[in-house]
Amino acid sequence: MTTSNLQLSRSLLVGEKVRRAAHQVPNKEAFIFGDVRCTYGQLEKKVVNLAGWMQQAGIGYEDKVGLLLLNGLPFVEVFYATALTGAVSVPLNFRLNSDELAFMIDHSDCRFLFVDHQYVELIESILYKCPKLERMIVVGDASMPESLNYDSIFDHVYQYEPCTKLNGYSDCSIIFTSGTTGQPKGAVLTHQNLCINGMNRASFAYMDDSHKQLIVAPLFHIAALSTLVSPVNGTSIIHSQFQPVDVLEAIEKERINAIFLAPTMWHMLVSVPNINDYDLTSLKSCYAGSASSPIPLKEKILKS
Repeated sequence: MTTSNLQLSRSLLVGEKVRRAAHQVPNKEAFIFGDVRCTYGQLEKKVVNLAGWMQQAGIGYEDKVGLLLLNGLPFVEVFYATALTGAVSVPLNFRLNSDELAFMIDHSDCRFLFVDHQYVELIESILYKCPKLERMIVVGDASMPESLNYDSIFDHVYQYEPCTKLNGYSDCSIIFTSGTTGQPKGAVLTHQNLCINGMNRASFAYMDDSHKQLIVAPLFHIAALSTLVSPVNGTSIIHSQFQPVDVLEAIEKERINAIFLAPTMWHMLVSVPNINDYDLTSLKSCYAGSASSPIPLKEKILKS
């Protein structure tokens, strides 16, 4: 049995979602990213090992871990591993300027930061503004002083100890608002917040184990992040960036059932000149958020 322990497996905990799925359907595809197809069993192995490394490195209950990462499997792995340790993930908007990022990292008390290689120079330029940062882990082919390469963590096996302090009311993630009335504000979400949101979404969309969703909206945004946590053992296809034609091709190839896009993204998608050349009949649920969707846009989505 792969669940942490009986008490934790009964709780509404984000990290236990992966462990339960690995126990129930270890060979089922969990995530597809590019040419990489990852089963729930493979995902659990990496997540648990990463959680063990984080614990050995000093991360524990209620510590803050920043994620300045593009959409991809590393984001998923770090998010779930952080949840297992009892620490709190802080997804960061990679589109912000250096001052805004420095404020978020420092204000949220991040001790560790997982950073995508293309943002290394940006982080180096603001380190003096982030005195609480203790360690940087770089994903990809780049480095910075005293940083660790993400892939090297998996060269060793680390022992993970279930966090017995965890319960559904424990903090899981800090999502920053847009800051339209001042500095961005960190909204703290518990494990139960995220799990129940996933349950509601699964119920509304009639999801089952055969469900396939496309995640292309940025995972630092709550709308995309919440799609990771659902009670069904379906499959998620992840795109690092939004390209309308790539989305249409993925829907046809993978027989995707659900997708979330912002209205602007929907407009770009339904405006592809040869959209009718793609087989989109597998789609059952089309979600929009972050702004209002005009009625003509909704009608065009339905017709497509």
